[in-house]
Amino acid sequence: MEYYIKNYSVRHYAGIMAEGGISLINISERQKIKETWRFFYEYILEALPERVSPQYYIGLDWYGDDYQERRAYDYMVLAQVKEEFEDYGNIIYRTLPEGKYVVFPMIYDYIRIMKQKAYILIKKHKINVDYTFEFIEYLPDQNYMDPEAIVNFCMKIVDVH
Repeated sequence: MEYYIKNYSVRHYAGIMAEGGISLINISERQKIKETWRFFYEYILEALPERVSPQYYIGLDWYGDDYQERRAYDYMVLAQVKEEFEDYGNIIYRTLPEGKYVVFPMIYDYIRIMKQKAYILIKKHKINVDYTFEFIEYLPDQNYMDPEAIVNFCMKIVDVH
């Protein structure tokens, strides 16, 4: 499995969060991820202001301070937008920080297995990353009806002083 380091500028995203988070224990709850994407495409996407073109989407896993206590993480479906704005209604806004990210291209149908391999490589190569959030970047030139489509699994690299 290969990876590369990429410098990202600040990016702005808007979208929705899966209701109640995603359980770390109950695997069947991961169906919420697909349901959240479906709702996003059917009801939210066209309402988002100032989307960039070509359109970039991410699935963002956020491990807040209480994720171990809750035994769940927050999952957000987000589209890249041109500028920052306030959350309103069910629409949330997130800024992904500028910096270096480790990027693992992965086959869409094998994300779960390939993410585990990525974590092993991160440890093996002693890459210091921010484990509180990670995201899957869906690329505008890929067809995600094709199980062989490529996504990028990304984690922010942090400096250790």
